[in-house]
Amino acid sequence: MVDDEFKFKGKSLAELKQMDIKDFAKLLNSRKRRSLSRDVLKTAEPLLDKIRAVNDGKRSKPIKTHLRIVPVLPEMIGTTIGIYNGKEFNEVLIQEEMLGLFLGEL
Repeated sequence: MVDDEFKFKGKSLAELKQMDIKDFAKLLNSRKRRSLSRDVLKTAEPLLDKIRAVNDGKRSKPIKTHLRIVPVLPEMIGTTIGIYNGKEFNEVLIQEEMLGLFLGEL
């Protein structure tokens, strides 16, 4: 029997989406945990607000960001984000396998 359900550190995607960001940070490695405990979340709050608006259906414009240091969080899964690489915005569809990676690594 093959279990096709996605798991991240033993947690299903539904469990991850219900978690608080601080609880999700405990599942990450130390570098990403440290960046989430610092001011990254304060600087990324406008980006997270835009992602929440897209998920709620209140926003239809594509999301563009220069914030490459923000880790991929469970609420970002399924959205398309334009990440600036210094020259142009690269459109990236956030998938489950990208959880915990920095946006700059995508």
